[in-house]
Amino acid sequence: MKRVKLIAGMTAAIPAAVGGLAAPAAAHAAQATTTLAHQAPAKGKTVMRHSMLEARRVAKWAPLSFGETMHFAKGGTAFFPAGWSVFVTCYYTGNTGTPDPYWDHISAYRNQGIFSVNGPNAVGHIADRHVNLNGTPPQAGIPHC
Repeated sequence: MKRVKLIAGMTAAIPAAVGGLAAPAAAHAAQATTTLAHQAPAKGKTVMRHSMLEARRVAKWAPLSFGETMHFAKGGTAFFPAGWSVFVTCYYTGNTGTPDPYWDHISAYRNQGIFSVNGPNAVGHIADRHVNLNGTPPQAGIPHC
């Protein structure tokens, strides 16, 4: 992990783009300290790198609260009943025919948590309205496609 040197006792911190990191500009020279780049303090706060924030966005399994139609990437559809789970890898917005504007990109699914299907024949999308992510896809940490 990259480390950056920070100057302690700064009177001002001005972000400057340095290799994708926000680095403070010292108002005067003082004692140098070493810290992890993603924990570099700026005005008393911890600043996270964008790559660290993106690492928090993950694909996840989510159950269906009601049945929903899966639209396969290779063509065709299938009805998935309540209780099935889908592996949501990312989301996008569009007209779902419901007030919920999100579509979930699926790369695997399983029947009642027992039998899993993955690979090219499991790829497609499903309207998010009955996919139980405990919130919208962005709130659940699902990345945008």
